[in-house]
Amino acid sequence: MDITSLQEELWDVLSSAADLSNKFVAIIIGYRYEQHAQLDLLGFLTFFNSSWGFVLQCEVICRRMIMGLRGVVLSQVGVFINELIGRDHLRAF
Repeated sequence: MDITSLQEELWDVLSSAADLSNKFVAIIIGYRYEQHAQLDLLGFLTFFNSSWGFVLQCEVICRRMIMGLRGVVLSQVGVFINELIGRDHLRAF
């Protein structure tokens, strides 16, 4: 096996590992969406920044966009905002 073939094979392994880890984290976040929606703003920002940072680091390492977690993390923002609006709406009464 020459060095180019080895590099390509290692690149494929790295890319597959990044895809798989993003998919597993997306599943976990999906199960916990209600808990994330109940966080205060600082707690949610900590969760979001950590999750989004992981997505971006994986994409930088793999030099491509990885969709497995990206959409789930962004959808959590909508869930959180809807919950936050609901909480603020209830406080008004």
